[in-house]
Amino acid sequence: MSHRFEELWQTAAHDGAFAPVGVSRPPVTVDHSEVLNAWFAERQQTIELRLYLEQARSLLAQILADGALSRENRRRARLLLLAIRAAERANRRSGR
Repeated sequence: MSHRFEELWQTAAHDGAFAPVGVSRPPVTVDHSEVLNAWFAERQQTIELRLYLEQARSLLAQILADGALSRENRRRARLLLLAIRAAERANRRSGR
C-alpha cells in the first residue's frame, strides 16, 4: 500500500503538475512622474469643474431669488462663462 503513494510522487514531477507557471520578464520600468502628472491633471480638472458648477448653482439660485437679473448677477454670469470657456480651451490644448 505504501508503494502506491511513492509511485504517485514519482509520476507527479513528469506530468507538469508541479511545473512553475509564468514567464520570466525583465522588470517593468514605470515613469512615476508621468503617472503622477496625469493623476494631478485629472484631479485638478475635476476640482475645477466642481467649483464652476457650485458657482453656477449659486448664481442661478440668486437670480431666481431676486426674480430679475441684477447688474451684479449679470457681471458674475459673464465672468463665470469666460472662466468656463477658458478652461475648455485649456483642456482641448492639453488633450484631456
